[in-house]
Amino acid sequence: MHGTVSPQTRASIGTPVEFTPSQTDVAASLIEARRERNRRFSGRSNVFSDPAWDILIDLLDGSLKGVAVSIKSACIASGVPYTTALRYVGLLEDLGMISRVPDLTDGRRVHLKLTADGLFEVHEYVVWLEERERRSTVKGSGSGLAR
Repeated sequence: MHGTVSPQTRASIGTPVEFTPSQTDVAASLIEARRERNRRFSGRSNVFSDPAWDILIDLLDGSLKGVAVSIKSACIASGVPYTTALRYVGLLEDLGMISRVPDLTDGRRVHLKLTADGLFEVHEYVVWLEERERRSTVKGSGSGLAR
């Protein structure tokens, strides 16, 4: 079981979050499942909508691929109107989960990225999913997300 670790404790540890290959596979499955769910239920987005999570997932995907994610791209990934998505970007910034990073090649553009705290929290969720998958496999059910 994983407990909650305060940002102060994480900062004092100073260890960057790194995904193992199996955790990267779990994260990729999570991203793929989320995008498939959004595709399948796109006509019902007023019911099946979680813009903050979709933004975090998009930033995780960019982080794992080493690709910068523009604010516009993250807003599109959220699946809600642009102004609504920008409110969620602001909320995630206020929570310290994401930050804005100026594009050094184009001063008009700004990218978003997961902060160390945001990446830590998403990583802990992926670790939990991986452990859940491992327990399911050991029990013989084999019905985990990473399949």
